[in-house]
Amino acid sequence: MSVYKVLIIDIFIGLFLISFANGVFICFHGIKYMDKYFSDLPDYKQESLSPFDCFERMHKYSFKFVFSISNPPVSKFMKVWLFATCFSLTFYWLVLSLGAIDYYFGIFS
Repeated sequence: MSVYKVLIIDIFIGLFLISFANGVFICFHGIKYMDKYFSDLPDYKQESLSPFDCFERMHKYSFKFVFSISNPPVSKFMKVWLFATCFSLTFYWLVLSLGAIDYYFGIFS
């Protein structure tokens, strides 16, 4: 295996792990910060703390913000975090999809 192939695989693994860590952090702690800006409820503290609901809201908030569907005034740090989350979620699902395609169809093997 060439050095470039190993480097590309290592970069993919690193980005995958960073994406996973960001998602876990948001689902169990960071979603409270995003709820302040994006929640549809009158009191954002009433949002469900179920990990599945947090996972869904994480996707909804980041994609709506990045694609300008919902643009509440947020801090610069939150903007960077939302763009990074959108990128990491896209990358995460892309890697999972490519892995599933390779597993079932053996395209990359």
